[in-house]
Order: sequence, then C-alpha cells, then structure tokens
Amino acid sequence: MNRTLTSVALVIAFVGAVSFVERAYGGIHALPELRISPSRVRFVAGEPIVVKVEVKNSSSEPMPSAFADNEDFSHSGDVVFRVTGDGGVLLCEERATWVHGIRPGIYMTKPQLRPNGSLTCERMFLPRLNLDQAVRGNAQGEVPLLPIGRYELKAELSWSPPGAENSSLMSEGILFDTVEPTGVDIKAAKLMTSSDVGPFFAGIHGGSPPAITELITRYPESTYARYARLRLMIDRERRIWNTSPELSPQEKSDLKSLLAEALDCVDTTEDIGLHDNVLLYSARLARKLDDENQSIQILERLIAEYPQGDSVQAAKESLMKWQRVAPLKDEPLGIAHHGNKAWLLLAIGGLAAVAMLCLILLLRKRALKT
Repeated sequence: MNRTLTSVALVIAFVGAVSFVERAYGGIHALPELRISPSRVRFVAGEPIVVKVEVKNSSSEPMPSAFADNEDFSHSGDVVFRVTGDGGVLLCEERATWVHGIRPGIYMTKPQLRPNGSLTCERMFLPRLNLDQAVRGNAQGEVPLLPIGRYELKAELSWSPPGAENSSLMSEGILFDTVEPTGVDIKAAKLMTSSDVGPFFAGIHGGSPPAITELITRYPESTYARYARLRLMIDRERRIWNTSPELSPQEKSDLKSLLAEALDCVDTTEDIGLHDNVLLYSARLARKLDDENQSIQILERLIAEYPQGDSVQAAKESLMKWQRVAPLKDEPLGIAHHGNKAWLLLAIGGLAAVAMLCLILLLRKRALKT
C-alpha cells in the first residue's frame, strides 16, 4: 500500500514537473536561422579556416534559445562543418567531440533570442580530405590536404531548447578557393597533413602535438604557424583561467610573460580572427594578477576594436560585474534572460514540490493508521 501511494505520488509529481517546464518555457516556437561567414574566401592549401557562426532570430517575436549567451554558444560541441567538392561530393566533415551535458541553468533561466537578436561564435577548423575513401588516412597517419580548387562550406547546428523537440539548423553554402602554397609554406604544408593537427586547430585536443611543435620551431614565418600560435595562446589562457584559483609568485611571473605574449599575438596575427577571444582571456588573467587597470583597458579595447565579436557580450558583463566603470547603456545584446519571472516560476515549482511531499507523508501516515 505504501509503495503504491508513493509510486502514484511520484508519477503525479513527474507529470506536474514536465507540465511546469513546458508552460514556463512557453511552448515550441519557430526556428532561428543559421548563418556562417569565413574570415576570407581564398586560402592556402592546408590553411585553417576561422568561421563566424551566427544564430539569428529574424522574426518579430522572441523565441526559446538553446544557449544562454555567446560564451555558452562558443563552448558548444554541436556545430558541424562540411566541405563538398564537384558534384556535391562530401570530402570533409569536422565536428567537436565534447558535449555540454546537462545544463540546469538553461532550464532555470529559460533564455530567449530577442526579435532580430542573435548568438555568435567563431570557430577554427582545418579542411582536409578526411572523408574521401580513396585518399583518407594512409599508413603514415597522414590526412591529405584539399587539392587546389573551389569548394562549398556548410554548417549544421543541433538546436534543442528545453521543452522543444530535437532539431537541426542548416546554413546556406559559402564558396571558397584553395591555392598553392608558396615560399616557406611549401615545406610547412607537409606538417599540416599530420592526423593530430586537425583536432588541435579545432580546439578539441589541448597541448601541442609534435607536428605543431615542429611547425612553430622550423617554420615560424609560415602561414600555418600564425594559426598555431593563436590556438596555443587561447588554449593556454583558458586553461589558466579555469584551473588556477591561486597563483604562486613564480606562476604570477610566468603569467605576466604570457599576458605580454598574448597582447603581442593580437598585434601580429592580423586577418585571422579570434582576437577578441584572446583579449577576453587576457583581461581575465590581468584581473587574476590584481591589475584592475590593465584588465579594464583590455576589455575597453576589445569592445572598441571588435564590436561584432563573440566576446563583446562577456566583456561588457565583466565590466559591469567588476563595478569598475559605469554600467554600459548600449543596445540589447540579443539575449533576454527573464530572471525575475524565472525565479518566480522556480519558487512556485518549489512550493508545489513541498506540497507534494507533505501529501505523500500524510497519505503514508493514514496508511499506517489503517
């Protein structure tokens, strides 16, 4: 009897929770658009591509978002890049292998894309013939580069806000060309066929693979080495910010050198992209060094020089949160967090859960008496 009552109560509570989430979220809405724009449309064979990925709400109504903000979106492993050749033959597919997992914050805050609002992030990936059965991964662990020619790039994004069915967004295709390497790039290009450099440039694997170490050491002036240094810089800054709560005097000294190197990297790697990401983590590391003024200067530079970058939102929020400057009075950033409403609904849900627990206890007490 007790087990039956408990089971019934749990079923009722589960159905109520599902209904609560669906009502709170507002139901299923139209899907946003997925847009991509590479930094250029002409690349040296074996050159990584930095792609700006944008999710745009072109409707006149807000719609549920699968991501809380640009930084949350930029950490998603849900973006897949595909490169096709003549006749639409799929030659390359690059996807991340990490996943968000369960993100309770999305369910609590229920973020939305404002009308005409958007989410943006920049991704780096290395297009190679990793799907061509005739030439893929040989015995030496090499992945051939795309031959000289014209290709089409598309992206797909898994879009699954809470309460909505799983769906995917597909971008329009963008044409790009690959050209023969010249000068020092001719010898350096050979290293770009190493099987482990693809995940490195995509940011999937940390550290520095042997081919990347050799690339930077032997061919520091090559096109490819510029991308490698930028990727290493972002990975190092992010790792220190996320895993080093306290720093020793020696670590602080090393961090100062890294910060100077990062700012120099931004100044010397023009036309690649991802500079706003380097600046965001540089500002955070300056704060870790207790250099408030430098941190603020870096954030202000980021906002001024990269107003359309995917790190601008996080930079503005950092300035406001750190309370070192007056709150910025800019246009909405595209994401509406209905915080007060969310917390009210959460409170109601909590009261409902308490009431359900009381009912279970009351029924159990009556069952014992009988």
